[in-house]
Amino acid sequence: MAGHAIADAVRDQAALCMLLLRHLGSLDKGTPTANLAISPISFHAVLSLLAAGSSGATRDQIVAFLGPAGAAAHAELASKVAAEARSASFVDNPTAAAAEINAWIERNTGGLVKDIVRNELEFGDGSKAATALVVANSVFFHGYWVTPFHPDSTEEGPFYIANGASP
Repeated sequence: MAGHAIADAVRDQAALCMLLLRHLGSLDKGTPTANLAISPISFHAVLSLLAAGSSGATRDQIVAFLGPAGAAAHAELASKVAAEARSASFVDNPTAAAAEINAWIERNTGGLVKDIVRNELEFGDGSKAATALVVANSVFFHGYWVTPFHPDSTEEGPFYIANGASP
């Protein structure tokens, strides 16, 4: 029975992924207005974890959005994702909270992403926290290209997008 419930949750996850991709792909007549990289599976996992940690109407709304497989099935599917929860005081020490979040992000992206959270902007001035929850995720693609990049044919330098601008 548990395997059947997880299969139902996987179907819900696939439907949610397609919904997100259709929505994001239709931002400007079917063409995204900017470069965009998302992980719909990560989005599903975060919602499943939030549902597991919530109760009442909030939980019911999240579970209804996830799909008909139900909260237990989605929680079981989300348990396959490595996750951790930490407590941080955005009010008492926003600098330490930002440093902890930034360290986690840097550690989980192999140092490729750094200093994504600035405490003054995201956490208010310390008298009243502007942020109650931070949910972070990292996805690592470890795959092989059909046609690999040869080191002799590449060089370090600015990256230009289609309109000639450098990001």
